[in-house]
Amino acid sequence: METFNRLIAFLIACVAAMISVIALWQSNSAAMDAQASRDFQRYGLEVLGLRVSGDARVNFDYNRAVSVWQFFDLLAFNADQDDTAGRARYAALREAARQNTPLLQPPYFDPQAQTEDIARYEAERYLINLARLTEQFSAALRAKESWSSKTNAYAIHQTLLSVSLFLLGLAVTLANRFMRRLFAAIGMLIALLATAAAFSTWATPIRDLRQVPDAIDSYAEGIGLMHQSRYEDARVAFGRAISAAPDYISAYIGRATAADALDDLPAAIADGERARALGDTSSQLASSLAWVYARVYRFEDSLRLYEEAVRVNPDEIWAYFDLGLVRLVSGAPLGQVRAAYDQGAALASRLTAERRASGGAPPSYLWDAFDDASIQLDRLVRTLREDELGDEVFPFEQLRGLHGQAAAVEALSHELKSLAVSLEYYGVPPTALPIAKFSPLRVLDAEATLAESFASDETVLLLQTDYSGMRDGSDLLIKFFNEGTEDVSLRVFEAWRHGESGTVEIEVSSSEGGAYAFRTGLYVVEIYVDGQFMASGRFIVE
Repeated sequence: METFNRLIAFLIACVAAMISVIALWQSNSAAMDAQASRDFQRYGLEVLGLRVSGDARVNFDYNRAVSVWQFFDLLAFNADQDDTAGRARYAALREAARQNTPLLQPPYFDPQAQTEDIARYEAERYLINLARLTEQFSAALRAKESWSSKTNAYAIHQTLLSVSLFLLGLAVTLANRFMRRLFAAIGMLIALLATAAAFSTWATPIRDLRQVPDAIDSYAEGIGLMHQSRYEDARVAFGRAISAAPDYISAYIGRATAADALDDLPAAIADGERARALGDTSSQLASSLAWVYARVYRFEDSLRLYEEAVRVNPDEIWAYFDLGLVRLVSGAPLGQVRAAYDQGAALASRLTAERRASGGAPPSYLWDAFDDASIQLDRLVRTLREDELGDEVFPFEQLRGLHGQAAAVEALSHELKSLAVSLEYYGVPPTALPIAKFSPLRVLDAEATLAESFASDETVLLLQTDYSGMRDGSDLLIKFFNEGTEDVSLRVFEAWRHGESGTVEIEVSSSEGGAYAFRTGLYVVEIYVDGQFMASGRFIVE
């Protein structure tokens, strides 16, 4: 009995000592948790401040300082050749304006070409630092969460050891020999398990990416290079980040994005899969990787990831539209294709209604998603029609199941276009089929000469079309897409005033007053009436 009591006393002392050790570990982890919390709050404020100040500075430099410089440059160019004094004044004012911003200084300004490298300026001015701070913010937040988990785990371990102390103390007071040994055994078992768990928690390292600054610096450099479309250099920078931190998920995603931009799809897949293996389950990565799978014709893998993406984030409108597109090109029944597009359309309608009900505007990314979806469908149509101006994603031979279906695919594209415009301008989907009819748009130069391509110095064009079933006062919308991206500066929205039927020519200027030429590239023009798609045309600026 005496020996048993001495043993229990020794064990109680050991457990009490272990509780003290764990209390010390808990205190340390709580301190580290507090420090990480302060760090991530500080980084968050710095990120917000840098984003605001960086955007403001770049917007001022590009939209104000550069505009003033361009204004005086235009005045100097157009000044009377005999007015040398006037030209000199304008040139002096132009030079003074140029001195007001680093954007018009080397290395961002090319005096020979008279062009500014806005992408490099943005990257070096603040985007690289912003990426670095954002990664430090994320690393501090993850460290805080890890230290907080350790602190909570130590509290559980101490509780278990306290239970062990109670059982060991109770064992000393019991008269029944069997019960004494049972309580002592249970107490010791709990103590051993709690001690083992506490040592495991203590021995588990906290991963803090801030302890590998080279990785963060290389990643931030890669983000800056990506912004400048220097994809090969960006891939090298992301590779350095991965060498410094082999489990750096964001660097794998960055390198996959760069490889995708370089059309190195196997490398993009490898890095995307590695990021998922390291634990990234986001819908963004799933969708991005699914699109790469689709482009190497791994349609089953692509569909699987798109379906996963919409499960993870049911509000990911791009994923629904891309899912519909991949179902389409993989030969799925048209009902399944429309189901995916309808889910995206329903989501867009719901978000628009919610924002309008709260007095806000629908999120702008909705229109980007609609534009991307309809552009991809239009590319499919051009491929199916073997259009010489087609810019295919999926080659003609890969679309065997769609041969002869160009009209159906085009109709789906027109539905999406009409829905997007109706939601943007009226807040509700189209409620009736259009009555008006328009012929395909014809494009003429300022002298009313029909052409398919124009010189780069053109500043005014005429859109000509035959129409019927119109009524004055209807809303007319004209949208221009240059190389697949809408040029909103050219958008026309006005009341129809040309009567019920006939032929109309609508003048469009490349800028207010026609001072600057259209940008080079392929333009697609779309015309809408009361939110309904009517017709389109295209032209090339060389």
